[in-house]
Amino acid sequence: MKRNHYRLLAALFEYPDADYPQRVGEIKTFLDGRYAKAGAELDRFLAFLPAHDLMTMQELFTRSFDVQAVTTLDIGYVLFGDDYKRGEMLATLNR
Repeated sequence: MKRNHYRLLAALFEYPDADYPQRVGEIKTFLDGRYAKAGAELDRFLAFLPAHDLMTMQELFTRSFDVQAVTTLDIGYVLFGDDYKRGEMLATLNR
């Protein structure tokens, strides 16, 4: 059952769409019921989230994760950085 926790929390790191604020609210409800301290931390995120402006949410996501190497969600970049081994890994990923 704990794997469901991870699946639920993973939605925080998906590229925002129109339903993103609703998903974050569901995560908040879940955390409040089981992990109050984590729920309180998510309040800080919700206060900063431009929930009524999809383009701004998407831009914020991109600036936070895709543009900066230190916060990327790309596992290949995390493992190899700009090294040639990253290209090799990407080329052979489907094998």
